[in-house]
Amino acid sequence: MTTTVTQSCSSPDLYLAMDQAGKSRHLIKAVHRVVRSCLNEAVRRRVVSHNPALIARTPRLEPDEVQPLTLADVRRVLAVSASRRNALRWSLAFGHGPRQGEFLGLRWSDVDLETGEVQIRAQLQRQIWQHGCLL
Repeated sequence: MTTTVTQSCSSPDLYLAMDQAGKSRHLIKAVHRVVRSCLNEAVRRRVVSHNPALIARTPRLEPDEVQPLTLADVRRVLAVSASRRNALRWSLAFGHGPRQGEFLGLRWSDVDLETGEVQIRAQLQRQIWQHGCLL
């Protein structure tokens, strides 16, 4: 069964099909990592003799082109967010550009209201391994 799967859908074909379907290069690489990990586990459990994903390479795709918001778009976002509890977050994001984790890591001790300065000293990150699955 494994032979049929790898012959009918080789990784270059899969990656090319994903690219042609408009999937991002990050998703294509994530799929490759999941397939490689699953097949590594299958080898460890002696379900298959080797992992063909170890020799497969994800295609080098052009980076996704960033399309920044226009000034009018930014003004609309700020206008809509003004009545929400996280309005300051949007204002700071557009004005200073920190990442979401850096915002979430802010503490009041990082904010100097007298000088109007904010120092980013830490960030919060979601621990993806804390998803509750039993390994």
